[in-house]
Amino acid sequence: NVLLSAVCGCALCRPPLASASRRSRAGSSCQAMAAAGPTFAAALYGASTISLGVLACYGVPGTAKSLSVLVFLSGFPLLWLNERRAVRMLQLLSKTVEKLIMVDGLAEEHEGRLVLVQGALSVQPEERLSLPAWGVEAPAPSAALRVQVETFRPLGRCSLQRLLCRRGFWCAESAPVASAEVTCESARLGGFGMPGSALAGLDAWQPFVPRASERLADILDGAEGGWKHTLRIRDPLPFPGEHPHEVDGGATLYYQRNGRVDAPAFGDIRVRFLHLPCDSRCCLTAVGVQRDDALVPFRYRAPPPGGLALGRALTEDFNLGSERACYMPVEAPPYDEERGKVQAPMEEQTSMKGGWFLLGALSAFLEGWRRVLHATAPEALPVLFFGRHDRCSYILKAYLADARLTMKIRAVGFGLLVAGMEIAFREWEALLLMIGTPAGMVLEVVCLLAAGGFCACTIAAARIFYQPVSSALCLSAGVALFCAVFGVVPLLIALSVVVACMASTGALLLVSLLLPC
Repeated sequence: NVLLSAVCGCALCRPPLASASRRSRAGSSCQAMAAAGPTFAAALYGASTISLGVLACYGVPGTAKSLSVLVFLSGFPLLWLNERRAVRMLQLLSKTVEKLIMVDGLAEEHEGRLVLVQGALSVQPEERLSLPAWGVEAPAPSAALRVQVETFRPLGRCSLQRLLCRRGFWCAESAPVASAEVTCESARLGGFGMPGSALAGLDAWQPFVPRASERLADILDGAEGGWKHTLRIRDPLPFPGEHPHEVDGGATLYYQRNGRVDAPAFGDIRVRFLHLPCDSRCCLTAVGVQRDDALVPFRYRAPPPGGLALGRALTEDFNLGSERACYMPVEAPPYDEERGKVQAPMEEQTSMKGGWFLLGALSAFLEGWRRVLHATAPEALPVLFFGRHDRCSYILKAYLADARLTMKIRAVGFGLLVAGMEIAFREWEALLLMIGTPAGMVLEVVCLLAAGGFCACTIAAARIFYQPVSSALCLSAGVALFCAVFGVVPLLIALSVVVACMASTGALLLVSLLLPC
């Protein structure tokens, strides 16, 4: 079992990616760095391999089953909280339709109100942005400067982009050298101060050709760096000893490893010099709650409630009006002074006597995922968008951005369900693979279909009281997948039903957002 799990873990792990980022703000700049780290699949299978190996060496029975149950159960709270977050974001957008006003600039009478302002960024004339590690300086006036380092990665075997005759894509997360970014803290839009974090997420970056400097000349000449760089007396060069090709007049540097400029291959690296200009060609739209001379994201006052409850969505529950407005939380359960703990109702105490392990695991996963989602995917609207947007177009764009994030979290929950089943049936899969590859793939397809059915049913259960029509469509998709698992209907018919249900759900959500506008 240890050998089999180790082989499966090595086979399913992907090359390491650079996913961690660091941002430091000293003075008027912030720098984003990326470091190499494993993918989610590599971490998941690596952790399962280590856990199974250690416990199997000690002779602990039922190791695989216990681990598969824990991994499988962890997916349900994540899917439930993700759907609750999606519903709360829709309530946030509905409140935006009701409270948003368009203004021309900063005004005292708009304090504490949700405003929309359009225009170009402006910065102090004497403030210049530079990145000494690359020896580049942004052309004035610029609100941000970025050096984007990307590596070329091939497409997966089953990628649909192969139909477009694409060989691969450029990825910044897996680059051996971290990208760097500097933002101007004095950037303003219509008199409102813009935070550096809001500028970093824009898609309005434009390439430029940097001016000549000694550091940039060393990079272009492929200098080795010398002992001063080795001992960190001077900042080491990004790619010592490698001579790049200048593309687009010097706006892009191409480091050739296995391919060419016109035909990149796996391992090739390109470096792009980008900046965020402050002129009329780069018009932005900012939406937020006015606090003094700044715009803060429109959000809920309190964090998401614990448990499965949706939480209130009244006007006083949002960060409108006075910043010191009090929030009336939901009444807490009674406290038992003799036992020193919160006393649950009698019917809940009776139900907790059975299945304590299941309830304890689900409660721990529920609280843990709630904290993770609140920290990584807060329930707040984005402040800045590129281009001129009115109220309806901004709401539609914000909804589409949040829908993409919701789908990514759903994919993580789906992956946890699949991983739990794969760990439980790993011995059966190994036996079927000995018969042949098609036989070994049958159980994997069954796991994917069953996990999709559980995922759709969980989404339907989470939405049944708030969006009954979309809940019924998700439930229909889940039933179709389970029917395909048990052989009641053909697989193609079940997948067609799933696609139709998902398309209908998306159309209903778009209509519900456009009608108030």
